[in-house]
Amino acid sequence: NSYQAGLTYQKQPVLLLAYTRTTNAISLATAQQDSVLYQTTTNLGLLTNHSATLNFPLSLGKRVSGYGGTILYYNQYRSEYLGGQYDNGQLSATFYLQTKVSLPQGVGLEVSGFWQTAGVNGLLNYRPFGALNLGLQKAFWHEQAQLRLAVSDVFFTSKQRGTVQYQGLDVRFFNQTESQQVRLSFTYKFGNQALRAARKRATGLEEERGRVKTDKE
Repeated sequence: NSYQAGLTYQKQPVLLLAYTRTTNAISLATAQQDSVLYQTTTNLGLLTNHSATLNFPLSLGKRVSGYGGTILYYNQYRSEYLGGQYDNGQLSATFYLQTKVSLPQGVGLEVSGFWQTAGVNGLLNYRPFGALNLGLQKAFWHEQAQLRLAVSDVFFTSKQRGTVQYQGLDVRFFNQTESQQVRLSFTYKFGNQALRAARKRATGLEEERGRVKTDKE
């Protein structure tokens, strides 16, 4: 069963409230056979989820544009698993943003990222993680060329860690990828940009004439 109610502004979602009740929640789980630990998918029974999502614009004059938001949710698991009663729930939140800033001298700055607080996913209790990404770009020669520098996961905080402690299981989980990267790129647009713009305008006029003709018919 699931229910949701939302609020929109100018056809954009602003607030969304949701409730979901899943009676056969399939989730990743950790199991043990002799001295071997392995991951498997299992039915963890009942999962209830309450969530509230808030989105908002991030704008300041003509120089700053973008959006941000947060998702606040509570996951609750109740199940009979590995000969015991599994009952675990936690309130968690996800924060995210993406912003573009126009700086002097035609320089553009892009900032994006997210932060996930601690939470529960199946048997796993995970710790907070997130990432901040930055980008700088500069156009040259009447925007015919562009130089871009991008850095992902600036503070190297997207490492995922957690624990599984249930029915004799005591597992530490750690996952790290090559998320921190630096990229420098240069692009150049060949051809006559003025001619390309004129062709684009001509195509737009032809499409507009076609629409007018269709409306008259």
